[in-house]
Amino acid sequence: MCYPEDCGKSASKFGVRIPLRPYQDRNRTELDRIILFAFLFLPRCFQVLFFLIFLLSCFIMTGLFDFFLVHCGSKPH
Repeated sequence: MCYPEDCGKSASKFGVRIPLRPYQDRNRTELDRIILFAFLFLPRCFQVLFFLIFLLSCFIMTGLFDFFLVHCGSKPH
């Protein structure tokens, strides 16, 4: 068994950086925390539903949704 500081040093030799406190990482955004929570603690059916909602939100945010709505939806008269 090794101490946390020794583990961090030995792991960094191989190019792998292991966060000692992953849940207190300040670089994580709120969205990353939500995704992490969803995939760790929700059952499989909710994971699939959450992933589809996440993809749909990305689709809408990028503006592709408006593009397809205009070109594939009802044509303006």
